Amino acid sequence: MEDDLHPTVVMEVLSDSTEEHDRTDKWRCYQMIDSLQQYVLLSQNYAYVESFYRQDQSKKWLYIPAEGMDQSVEIAGCEVKLGDIYRRVKLPG
Repeated sequence: MEDDLHPTVVMEVLSDSTEEHDRTDKWRCYQMIDSLQQYVLLSQNYAYVESFYRQDQSKKWLYIPAEGMDQSVEIAGCEVKLGDIYRRVKLPG
C-alpha cells in the first residue's frame, strides 16, 4: 500500500474461489493496517454480512455477523439494512 492511503473500512465480496484467501492471508495483512477500523465480508450466495471491528486501537477485534434481509449492519458508523445491500443481487435459491 502507498504511504498516503489510510483506509478505515475494507469490504470484501466473498466468492467460492476467493473466500479462503479473504478470510486468512488477506485478513492477516489487513490487521496490520493501523488505520483500519472495520473489515466487512459480504456473502454473494445469501444475505449474510460479517463485520470485524477494531477494539480501542488494539489487536483485538469484535466479530458481529448479520443474516437475513431484515437485519442491519453498521458500516463506517452508518446503519445499513442487508435488504438494501442485496437489493439488486440475485441470490441462489
